[in-house]
Amino acid sequence: MEFRIRDANYFPTFAESARSINTLAIASKIGNIDLVIGINTGLIADIMHLTGPLRINGIPMKLDEKNIALVLSMLVEAKEKINGIPKGVISLL
Repeated sequence: MEFRIRDANYFPTFAESARSINTLAIASKIGNIDLVIGINTGLIADIMHLTGPLRINGIPMKLDEKNIALVLSMLVEAKEKINGIPKGVISLL
């Protein structure tokens, strides 16, 4: 059985999703998950406030704390491929 975190990340609260991820990991014979960390665009914007803007190949603009949430949302929801990978911007970020 192939397991991906997105298969369990659909509950309205982080705690419920974390429990579901753990349940699927156990059922998939991965084992018990000790820690689940969530990173949202608010945290990314806070980090970018400290580090400054960045450029990602394939995105024609600088990403900064003011536009990161909108740009990520548009790219992910549009299933835009970065380096040939849908949601590839997430991995690069």
